[in-house]
Amino acid sequence: MYNLIKKILQTSGANIYSMLLGIITLSITARWLGAEGRGIVASVTTWVNLFVDIAGLSLGTAVIYQATHKTGKNWLGTTLGNMIFLVIVMTLVSWLIITLIYIAGNYWGLPNLLNNIPLFALVLGFLILPVWFWEEYNRSLLNIEDHLHLFNRYEIIGSSSNAIAQLILVVGSGLGVAGVLISKFIWQSTIAFGGLKFLVKQAGSTIRVDFPEMRKLVIDGLKLHLNTIGVIMMMSMDVIMVTAYLGVEATGYYQLASQLVQMMLIVSYAAATVLQGEVTRRGIYGVWNYQKKILLMATALVLVGIVVAGWSAKWWLILLAGEEFYPAIELFQYLSIMVVAVTFTNILSVQWIARGLLWQMSAITIVKGIMNIGLNALLIPKYGLLGAVYSTLGVVFFGMIINIIMFIYFEYDTRRHFKNLASNDSHPHA
Repeated sequence: MYNLIKKILQTSGANIYSMLLGIITLSITARWLGAEGRGIVASVTTWVNLFVDIAGLSLGTAVIYQATHKTGKNWLGTTLGNMIFLVIVMTLVSWLIITLIYIAGNYWGLPNLLNNIPLFALVLGFLILPVWFWEEYNRSLLNIEDHLHLFNRYEIIGSSSNAIAQLILVVGSGLGVAGVLISKFIWQSTIAFGGLKFLVKQAGSTIRVDFPEMRKLVIDGLKLHLNTIGVIMMMSMDVIMVTAYLGVEATGYYQLASQLVQMMLIVSYAAATVLQGEVTRRGIYGVWNYQKKILLMATALVLVGIVVAGWSAKWWLILLAGEEFYPAIELFQYLSIMVVAVTFTNILSVQWIARGLLWQMSAITIVKGIMNIGLNALLIPKYGLLGAVYSTLGVVFFGMIINIIMFIYFEYDTRRHFKNLASNDSHPHA
């Protein structure tokens, strides 16, 4: 348990360091770009993230599931080769699709889905795409190889480089939106390729593309992919729909509040990441008791955090972003309520994935995503930005009810498993 908590603290430490630098860069973008400039950055990064999530085929999560059943000494080399090949293909296809979307909206008279995002911002944003793909896969492979600390190290270096680059490019050189996106490219590249040398060394001459194994990986990814699409429908579609209904300035307020809430989920993401690696070594039953304790501790910790952050937001948020972002205070206070539910869900998701409940997890998330889009379409026109908040909270707590039921099931199943083991040990076969 001590080593597990140590890993979580190390991962949380790297994430917290990144968060603190993220607060600095958030302040820079808020003050130097204003609501409209932040809205452009938010819209571009949301579109890039949309492609990462959809075209990424959930391979980073699927490889964790496969690692719980991995066989053969060439597993890492084959997986590494397959994932590099898939990143190249997914990047080229994504670039083609976003080009067609831009041309269709600006020259063919079709609906402008990009909502007049400047071309330079779109190009710079989508240059980040391949390294954003690889960042997730890099984290998963290092975690499986029990070298998550390498990823954490490069996350710290990447976050530092992002902050320094923004000071130089945005504040010093006045490059505005372009400076922010270039800084993000430097940041993501550092994290994505950090630790790759270790993986290549571990795999050695076994690195190769194996199409039958790639097919299995993609199929497992597709089982999870509906879950990813559902998450997009719950998270990214909020920003896109706010932009469509209320414009980029309102998007700047909403995205700021959402980003601050995401920062409060650092502990849950760190815990889930560490547990994903542990479940590949301990198994679903061996990790459960540790997982329960971590889940309860993390939930209690974030509960205290949201009370303090919500109560004091009217001071620190204005200090952080400036008077222009006063409307974001109320949005943050409401959205922060969801941190408890999302923390519970994030940590419990490790069991869903390791047990192979991929279709079930995906189906539930798709239902939640459809609910979110429907509620946003009904509530944003009526309540404005608060409509998006109400939709998010309703869907998140609906999901938590399901996860409480699954928590009870996992507890029952684990007890039954160990009871059967004890029974077999006390009555050995002749």
